[in-house]
Amino acid sequence: MAVAPLFIADMDALKSSLRLSGIPTGADAETLVDDATLQARAAFVRRLGQARINAIVAYPSVEAPATDEENLRMIANLTESMLARLHLMSTMPVLFMDSADQDEQAWNEEGLFRTKSPFDLSTEKKALQDQIDENMTYLADEEELGSDPKLKIQTFEPATPPPQPGDSVWGSSPRRSAD
Repeated sequence: MAVAPLFIADMDALKSSLRLSGIPTGADAETLVDDATLQARAAFVRRLGQARINAIVAYPSVEAPATDEENLRMIANLTESMLARLHLMSTMPVLFMDSADQDEQAWNEEGLFRTKSPFDLSTEKKALQDQIDENMTYLADEEELGSDPKLKIQTFEPATPPPQPGDSVWGSSPRRSAD
């Protein structure tokens, strides 16, 4: 069964964006990338639905997006790569453990995690998931492009007036409460 990405042009482009283009055909790593691609597809279907996916797929994919539709397609491409990367962060290291005597060689050949230490993966996963969630909000048309959901301004007023100096020692005097 040939697995194809939803938004990214083809599997070679996805592998390239994951820095896994050197995987030999038929290798276990290729199966893991196929599984990650299916996981990404399932995440899009669950969050966006098939009708919204079809609408975004119909938008042109260009190198330098200029319209809202082209930007949505670009965000979909990036999000698909992020979803695959997130899935591979959990499954790909298992491949390295399976080849115990060739760990260093496998680590050097598989480019996806080459610059990450195992201790940074949980932080990286959290940051990646946050970005994916934000992108999915845009793709689901729940928020307009160009708006920043992180910027919220609210003013808080104290419910009671703040205590005056000395109130904790002498108590509140009628003169102080009248001020």
